[in-house]
Amino acid sequence: MNKGEFIYRASYVLLVVILKSFYGLKIEGKENIPQKGPAILVANHFSLLDPFIVTCCTKRIIHWFVAGWVFRIKPFAFFAKQIPFLKVEPGKGNNKDALKQAVNLLSQGRLIGIFPEGKLSRNGELNPFLLGASYLGIKTRVPVVPLYINGAHQAFKRGRKFFNFPKISVIIGKGFSLDGIHESLDKNDIQECSSIIRSRIEELKKEG
Repeated sequence: MNKGEFIYRASYVLLVVILKSFYGLKIEGKENIPQKGPAILVANHFSLLDPFIVTCCTKRIIHWFVAGWVFRIKPFAFFAKQIPFLKVEPGKGNNKDALKQAVNLLSQGRLIGIFPEGKLSRNGELNPFLLGASYLGIKTRVPVVPLYINGAHQAFKRGRKFFNFPKISVIIGKGFSLDGIHESLDKNDIQECSSIIRSRIEELKKEG
C-alpha cells in the first residue's frame, strides 16, 4: 500500500464519521457497487461534497476524473498521482490521456468515478451530460452504476445557518451495461448512450 492509498483509506473512515454525524448520511443500494471487478460510477453533481459522499459508498478505491485546476493544489497533486486520479478539462474535448488511463484501470478491475455533468448544477436539476462516461461504457463494456445524491446542494446554500446541517442521502441504482445497445464509438451512438445514463440517474432522483 503506497502513501496515497493509505491516505485514501484513512480519509474514507474519517469521511464516513463526519458525514454520518453531521449530515445523517444514508446510503441505499450499497450492494449495487461490485465488491470486485471493474465498474463506472456515475452521479449527479450538485455540491463540492459529492466526491466525498460517493467515496463513503464503498470501501474500494475510486479513481475519480478530476478537473485540471484541482491538480494545481500541490498537496492534492501528490495524493492524486499516487491513487491515481485522472486529470480532465471538462467541456474542452481534450481528455484522451485521461480516457486512455481510465480504460487501463478498468482492465485491471478498478472502479472509475465520473460526474458526467462536468460541472456543478446550481439549480438542483441535472445539467447536460458530457460524453466521457458513455464512451468508456461502450468501449470497455463494464457495468455502469448510477447514483443520485440528495440534499448535498443545500450544504453551502446562502443563508443557511452554520450549524443547520442538511440531511444527505444517496440512492445507488443497479449496474447496467451499454454492451449491445451500441458497439461503435460514433459520436451519435455515444450521445445516445449518454442520454441513457442520464435517464437512469433521473429515475433515481424520482425515487428520492
